[in-house]
Amino acid sequence: MEADEDGKFYPNNYVTRQYITKLMVLSNKDVEIPEKVEADLFLDVPQDHPYSLFIKAAIESGLMFAYPDGTYKPAQPLTLSETILLMSSAGLINEVEIDEEEYPGYVTRAQLAEFLAYTPQFEMKIEKLINWDTGYDEKSIEKHRKRLDAAKIRRAKKR
Repeated sequence: MEADEDGKFYPNNYVTRQYITKLMVLSNKDVEIPEKVEADLFLDVPQDHPYSLFIKAAIESGLMFAYPDGTYKPAQPLTLSETILLMSSAGLINEVEIDEEEYPGYVTRAQLAEFLAYTPQFEMKIEKLINWDTGYDEKSIEKHRKRLDAAKIRRAKKR
């Protein structure tokens, strides 16, 4: 699970399309984060959108899609079923059927983290990332930070 730009997790925030996009791009080592975004990506994703690099990478790699009306809907909250479907389509996790009655409505970041941590088929993947006593595994987080920092440096050099 990823923190926002300020380093905070915001567990009560809903999982949105932009959040899951960033999570999937950073979790997939085969997806290259572009150095910069040259122009507006969609009607609702301007060039300077905080998630534009991740959205561009996800679209170009086929992890995510835009809508036929020319929008991406980055702030649209997702249900747990939608989130799991996107993550499994990206090859990050195995698909699992979700009981909609047990998880109604939109899912928060905390609910997603808990679901993944306590679902047996995902538990080992999560355990590798999280130390429940001290927090996230620093090596995994540092790897993601370095990757993001490298993209930011490349982007700054191009300006």
